[in-house]
Amino acid sequence: MCAELQPCYCYKIGLVIILHSNYWCPNGSLIKSVKMIYPLMKKLSLFILIIIIFSCKKDSIDPEAAIQKIVGKWRHESYLEIVNGKKVWKKDNSASRIYLIFKTDGSPISILGTPLCCGPTFYNLNGNFITLKSGNSFSCPNVKCSGCLIWTIIQSENELILSYCDRNSVSKYIRE
Repeated sequence: MCAELQPCYCYKIGLVIILHSNYWCPNGSLIKSVKMIYPLMKKLSLFILIIIIFSCKKDSIDPEAAIQKIVGKWRHESYLEIVNGKKVWKKDNSASRIYLIFKTDGSPISILGTPLCCGPTFYNLNGNFITLKSGNSFSCPNVKCSGCLIWTIIQSENELILSYCDRNSVSKYIRE
C-alpha cells in the first residue's frame, strides 16, 4: 500500500522533496519515477553553483587609487619576531631611523631619493595584486638580488605592515 504526499529522499543529490502527484511506497520505491526530477535538479544545482561563483568575484579596484594611499614617508617602528612560538612586535631601538618612501607611481625609494636595491615589481596591497609601472628594476653594485619581486602590504590610515618575499621578515611602519 502506498502513502500519499509522504516525503521521499532523493539519494543522488541529497535533497528532500515532496512529490504531490507521486506516491512513496514503504519498500522505498517511487511510483512515477524520480528520473524526470533528477535532471531538472541537476541543472538547477549547476545554475546555482554558477551564480555563486560569479557573485563571489572580488570588486576590481583602481590600482592608482590604492597606491595613492601609501604615497609618502614612513618611519620603521617595529618588526615581528617569534618568541616562544608567539608572534611579538619588537620596537626598533636602532640609533639611526629607517625610512621608506613611496613615490606617486608606487615605487619605493630611500631617504636619499634613490631607488631601493632590488625593489619589488609587484605589491599585494590590502589583498589586491598591483603591478608597478616603473618596474623598479634598479640594481646596486656588489649586491646580488634574491629575487624578491612581491611585497605584501597591509595599510590602514597611518600604519603600514610590510612583509617581504618569504613572510619571515615583517615590519611595521608609521606615517610621518
